[in-house]
Amino acid sequence: MKRSIHTTQSSVEGNFPTKQRAWQQFARGKPKNVLKLVKDAPVPRPAADEVLVKVHSAALNPVGPKLMSSVPWPIARYPIVPENDFSGVIVDPNGHKEWKVGQEVVGSYVEIFDKLRKGQGVLAEYANISTKFIIPKPPNVPFPEAAGLPIVGMTAYEGLITRGKLTAGQRVFINGGSSAVGAMAIQIAKQQGAIVVTSCSAGKSDFVKGLGADVVLDYQASPLPTQLAKLEPFDLIMDCIGTISLYLSCAKYLKRKCPYVAVGIDVHGLSTLQTMKAFLAVFAGASLPAFLGGVPRKFGVFGMSYDEKAFRTLADMVDKGIIHVPIDSVYSWEKEDVMKAYDRQMSARARGKIIIDMQREL
Repeated sequence: MKRSIHTTQSSVEGNFPTKQRAWQQFARGKPKNVLKLVKDAPVPRPAADEVLVKVHSAALNPVGPKLMSSVPWPIARYPIVPENDFSGVIVDPNGHKEWKVGQEVVGSYVEIFDKLRKGQGVLAEYANISTKFIIPKPPNVPFPEAAGLPIVGMTAYEGLITRGKLTAGQRVFINGGSSAVGAMAIQIAKQQGAIVVTSCSAGKSDFVKGLGADVVLDYQASPLPTQLAKLEPFDLIMDCIGTISLYLSCAKYLKRKCPYVAVGIDVHGLSTLQTMKAFLAVFAGASLPAFLGGVPRKFGVFGMSYDEKAFRTLADMVDKGIIHVPIDSVYSWEKEDVMKAYDRQMSARARGKIIIDMQREL
């Protein structure tokens, strides 16, 4: 198979094309209804703090379809090129001496709302990206795996290490071990020397065991709080799903003064009223004293904060084979494949990252 990027080049300014093929979002809704492959989209010109990158691989994230269907104008200013995480090659350093033409990099648009306002993203032949949010691609890591690292890797690291303060010998429960963040969290926790208990469906048990999980709970077999209450208490719970009942019952299986950290709150399938009740239940649990129905454990919901040191540490670990980024599947960037990729992402059945190969000839 030919492995090259085809560029629609109607005119050339210097050494760079002015037109490219790019996926763009033109309205709010589901990917299949609001995304279009544009064959003559403008090639972005980097701002003063940015470089221009030819995208090799782009990774889908669960938040992508959610943003497409929920963020209104004028916060989202169409057209918008979707997705955040990528690997690629610098084609214009834009005067930044620390970067060179042809240098392989990995990075992410981590400032999501700024990305939406500017219409930027990585499902395109070229992307302009701030030098703050890229690092050299690890030489031993293939482009697809590198593209899958940024958001899930830094989210797992922040939850376990920065916020959870996980250390060797401690017991951690990772809810949603087969999710992209959970898969990274299991590996990071094991490298810290922790004892890892995780949850997933029975069909994914072997997958998470292969990542290093010591004990795997089937969340479909019986309620997780009931299963966890039978185990030795934990020093940390990292909830990659946001299961509300898990937090509200955690005093039964999380040690006193130990944290419960969550990457969000799961309101999938809930009505507006049910969603409001869910948030109120969590707020009450986290803020009220125990005698008024509060949960006597420290609770925190967080969105990933960019940490270059952590990013470089994770990249080095992947480069050395200490951890790896599980890849569920790789798709081309033609219409049928991109829609299949988003369907797979939204199915919650993926085992690892879903990658779009932006080098595959269309």
